[in-house]
Amino acid sequence: MMVIILVIMMVIILVIILVIILVIMMVIILVIVMVIILVIILVIILVIMMVIILVIILVTMMVIILVIILVIMMVITLVITLVITLIIILVFLSSCCNPLIYGIFNQNYRKFLLKSPWQ
Repeated sequence: MMVIILVIMMVIILVIILVIILVIMMVIILVIVMVIILVIILVIILVIMMVIILVIILVTMMVIILVIILVIMMVITLVITLVITLIIILVFLSSCCNPLIYGIFNQNYRKFLLKSPWQ
């Protein structure tokens, strides 16, 4: 009878040891799964942050390019305006200088201009 009791106690102890080993294994598996999930979440967060940073960089580059284009357009407009203004000034100067040039170099005009109205 004692042998049976000893065998039963041994079986119970073995079952308890097996249950403890199973619980420890389940805890280890749970911890591993949690670590894997955390790593996946961290990778996803890092990828999202990288995408956001890339979008910010692209938008910044686009704004810089647009500003450069606008400055170039403003400079071109200013140069064109200055050239047109200079052309207009040259036309007016030419119109103003024509009588003087004709008066100095053309003898007919010189004779006409030198005549006094009282002669």
